[in-house]
Amino acid sequence: PGGAPRLLPTDALAGSLATVLSGPAAQGCWAAAAAGCAGLLVLRRTSFDRLERI
Repeated sequence: PGGAPRLLPTDALAGSLATVLSGPAAQGCWAAAAAGCAGLLVLRRTSFDRLERI
């Protein structure tokens, strides 16, 4: 009753994920993943454009 406020598991998870996913190495990985996704979208679009010409 009079103790410290309880920390919910979701709050603890959010706090630990924020420290892991916001570091410089993680930001580089996010940038690489975004560039990879953009490249895959470009490849996908050109392959579908070729199918429309057939």
